[in-house]
Amino acid sequence: TDADNGGHTVTITGPGQDLLTISGNNAGRVFSITSNANAAISAMIIRDGNGVGSSNTSIGGAFFTGAATSVSFDDISVTDSSGLRGGGIASSALNVSLSNSTISNNSTSNAGAEAGGIYFVSTGVPGAVANITNTEISSNTSTRDTAGGIVFYPTATISNVTVNLNVRNGPANGPGIVGGLRMVSVNGLITDSTITNNSTWGEGGGLHLAPSDGTIIVQRSTIANNQVINQGAANGCGIYNETDVGKVVIRDSLVSGNQCLFIGKSGVGQGRGAGIYNATDTAFVVNTTITGNTTSSGVQGDGTGGGIHNLRDMWVINSTISNNSTSNAGAEAGGI
Repeated sequence: TDADNGGHTVTITGPGQDLLTISGNNAGRVFSITSNANAAISAMIIRDGNGVGSSNTSIGGAFFTGAATSVSFDDISVTDSSGLRGGGIASSALNVSLSNSTISNNSTSNAGAEAGGIYFVSTGVPGAVANITNTEISSNTSTRDTAGGIVFYPTATISNVTVNLNVRNGPANGPGIVGGLRMVSVNGLITDSTITNNSTWGEGGGLHLAPSDGTIIVQRSTIANNQVINQGAANGCGIYNETDVGKVVIRDSLVSGNQCLFIGKSGVGQGRGAGIYNATDTAFVVNTTITGNTTSSGVQGDGTGGGIHNLRDMWVINSTISNNSTSNAGAEAGGI
């Protein structure tokens, strides 16, 4: 279904996920709303979409929404779909919301592939807002960049969201970031959420944060059992704070059991910051427990900061850093 609705509203309401499944039969994208429309989609399962070769540069396997004013997804399941960017859903609407939904088993592949699950990107649009609530993003894959999803909005809120078992596959020493979720935002909030069991070749096993001259806050959340695996550099296996001007605040949270794994027997490999790797200008860790994170390196490399590897200004306040470790040649600073 394709719509360019000239400023009107498109509403697609199903009878419920147990009663309606719409399949693209892997022949094409299921829904495409190109521009100038508001849209609301709810209460259905959408599966087997294929955005590769479709209009709008193969973005969005099941859904693509262009420069619409407002797009909302509620009570939907998007599964078994594929595209170049956003295997499940891709949107650049001024306001996009996703609630009470499941995005699972979607994929992106080929050069330039990004965001196996969701691709919410609205760059250079002042006032653009993205909200994700009460949603599960799980078991999505990407061969290039970011398995679970990318949220690239000036203002973004992620609340009560589970990001689990997403995998960024690729060459052992190739480029690529983020197994779970990447957030690039001036004003970003991740709250009451669980980011677990995600993996990547590169950096940012669970979260990859870039505050873009603003502030991203992670609060009352669990970032646990995520992995970064590489033959070169395996960094920020729980949380990777990107080199950026801005602030990251992690408070009232648990960062636990994340692993940086260097898999070569020789070479100058490094594993840094199994719990948190910080390259952002300013970071605060407040009332947070960082425990049981581990990092390793190649025989000529270095493994540092089992708990935290910090490159910039960081304040650690009323927090517990315990039982973290580093291993192999050059290993140091199991804690910080």
